[in-house]
Amino acid sequence: DFWGHKNYYPDLGTDSVSALMVNSQKGLDVFESVKGGLFHIQVEPGIVFKHNHRAPCGMPQNRTNILNDLIGGKDAIAVFEEALAE
Repeated sequence: DFWGHKNYYPDLGTDSVSALMVNSQKGLDVFESVKGGLFHIQVEPGIVFKHNHRAPCGMPQNRTNILNDLIGGKDAIAVFEEALAE
């Protein structure tokens, strides 16, 4: 997420903006192959992380159980339905 984007780009016209970092040649190749279908602008990483990367967020209590169920082969829909019902 690119929280605080309106401080830098107020005319984007949306509240939901995602950030994508390309860290390798392979990543760049993939991005180049799909960027024609995306609205994208280049932004300095420091701007993106300024507003939402001050401290780690807490881990949900049921995360380990969800991951173990998924790794164990349990149906993904069932796993998340159970988690949401808790």
